[in-house]
Amino acid sequence: MNTFHLTIVTPDGCKFDGDVESVQMPASEGSVQVLAHHVNYVTTLGMGPASVGSDGEHRKAACIGGMFSITDNVARLIAASFEWADEIDVDRAKAALKRAEAQLEKADIFPAEKTLAEAAKARALVRLSLCDAKKD
Repeated sequence: MNTFHLTIVTPDGCKFDGDVESVQMPASEGSVQVLAHHVNYVTTLGMGPASVGSDGEHRKAACIGGMFSITDNVARLIAASFEWADEIDVDRAKAALKRAEAQLEKADIFPAEKTLAEAAKARALVRLSLCDAKKD
């Protein structure tokens, strides 16, 4: 199968650097999948599950914002946060969800606080969606 080079980086460092068959990610306009020899392309990233395909297997991750580009079969995914499913701390994600929901239940919440709490809740839900078997 055809491959292309993919590098995934976050503020914490390099998460992946190697050849892959595909990458699927939450772009701002919806989920996007890229295969080898894709036309040159740049997009901003949204928040949601991502998948990296290599050797016939797909490794899932929680991708939170950033940008993606592919030029001449070399792709770069720069994310604010990128966590492989098997590295997600389920207890931490559950605690973040609980804190965000408690914040959103407040009657006197300021609009900026509400926006931050909604984003925290969305991030926690993305992380937990990748760990369904571990959730309860």
